[in-house]
Amino acid sequence: MVAVLRILALCCAALAPLAVAGAADQSGPAWRTSMLGQALLHGTFLTPADSMFNPDATFVPLPRRQLDAELRLNLGAALGPCSGTARLRAQYHRAGAAGTQPATSDHGGFVNEGGVRCRIGNQAELSVGRDVLQWGSSIFLSPSNPFFRDTGKTNPIQELYGKDDWQAQWFPTPELTVALVRVYRHGAREPDPLNFSPTWAAKLDWMGENASGGAIASRQENGVRRLGLYGTLPVSKAALVYADLSAGRGHAGWFPVPDAAGWHFAQAKLGSGTLFYSALGGAAYTFESGWTLNVEWLNGNEGYSPTERQAWYNAAVQAGALLRAGGAASTAAFPALGTALSPNLPYVSRNYLFLQLLRTEWNDKGDVALRWARSRGGSALSGSFTYYLGPHAQAFLMTSRNFGGDRSDFGRLIKFSVQTGIRTSF
Repeated sequence: MVAVLRILALCCAALAPLAVAGAADQSGPAWRTSMLGQALLHGTFLTPADSMFNPDATFVPLPRRQLDAELRLNLGAALGPCSGTARLRAQYHRAGAAGTQPATSDHGGFVNEGGVRCRIGNQAELSVGRDVLQWGSSIFLSPSNPFFRDTGKTNPIQELYGKDDWQAQWFPTPELTVALVRVYRHGAREPDPLNFSPTWAAKLDWMGENASGGAIASRQENGVRRLGLYGTLPVSKAALVYADLSAGRGHAGWFPVPDAAGWHFAQAKLGSGTLFYSALGGAAYTFESGWTLNVEWLNGNEGYSPTERQAWYNAAVQAGALLRAGGAASTAAFPALGTALSPNLPYVSRNYLFLQLLRTEWNDKGDVALRWARSRGGSALSGSFTYYLGPHAQAFLMTSRNFGGDRSDFGRLIKFSVQTGIRTSF
C-alpha cells in the first residue's frame, strides 16, 4: 500500500506542474488531467462446502470471515493527440482462521489498468498498456472474447484484472473499427496464471444507430484458434435480443485420462481437429416499472461430455480418498484435485440457463439485482443490493447460495456467502 501511495504522490507531483504550465501557456497545447477515486471497506462471511473436490473443506482452506479495504485511484492526462491513464489499486486483506490455518493478513499495490494511446491523424490509433477488453451485451459469459470470458457483470464490486497488451486501430468510417490486438502477458493479480497463453487477434466492430456487432479472429500461442461473433439488436423501445458465440479448433482445457494408477489430467484436446463451439443467445425486456429482465441460454461442447464429466468426478473421488488417507500417498492428490477444481474450461456442463432481474436507481435510493443460473444437477441464486447513503457514498450487500453438491457446477467450494460494506467516491 505504501508503494502505491508513493506512486500516486509522484504522479500527482508530475501532473500538477504540467497542467499549470499548459494553462499558463495559452499559445501551446494544454495538458488535461483528471483524477477519480473510490475507497471500499467490506466484510465477507461464507460457509465452505465439504465435497470430493475439497475434502473436509481443508484442501482449499477457505476462511469463514474476511475483511478487505481497498483504495482505487484512476489518473488520467492528455496532451494533443496522446493520452495516458493509470488505474492504481491498494488493498488490505485479513482472513480469519480456516481449519488448521491461522488468521492471516496481507497488503499490496498494483496497476490494474493503464497505458498510453496516441491518435495518428483522424483514422488511426496506437496504444500500449494493461487493459480489460470487453464487448457485447451478454451477462453470464462472453464466448466471443478470447481474453476475458467472464464479463464481470454479476459482481458490481469485484473488478476484473487487466492484462498487458498493445493495439493498432483503424477507423475507416465513424461506424467501423478495425483492430489488431496482442495480449502478451497476464497482470499481477491474474487468477489462473498457469493457464494463460499469449494471444494474437484481429477484431472488427460495427456500431449502428441502434444495432451493433462485431467479429474477432484469435490464435493463442498454444495453438487454440477461435472465430467469435457478437451482436445486439433492439426490437422495440423496451426489448432487445443479442448473441455471443465462438467456434474453432483446439482446446486448452484439462481432461481426465485413465492410467494404471487410476486417473490423471492432461490437455488431451490441445491439437484436436474437432470443431469446438459455444453459443449464447439472450433477450432483455424493460417493464414500465423500470425493472429489466434478462434471459440467456448457453450451449456448447467446450465443457465436459457426460462421459468426461463422470471421469472428472471419479478422478476427484480418487484424489480425495488419497488426501483423506494422509501420509505419502496424499502428496499425489494435490495436483489432481487442483486441476479438477480449475480445469481451464469456460464452463463445465454443456447447457446453462441464466436469468437476471435488475432495477437501477429505484426511487433514487438504490439498485437491486437478482440472478439465477441453472445447469445439470445444480443451480446458483444470488442477489446484490446497493443503498445510496449520499451523493458520494453507498452501502452494499451481496449474497449467494449454491445448490447441487459435488456433481453440479455449483457448490464444490462454497455453499453460502454474504458480502457487505461501504463504498465512497471522491
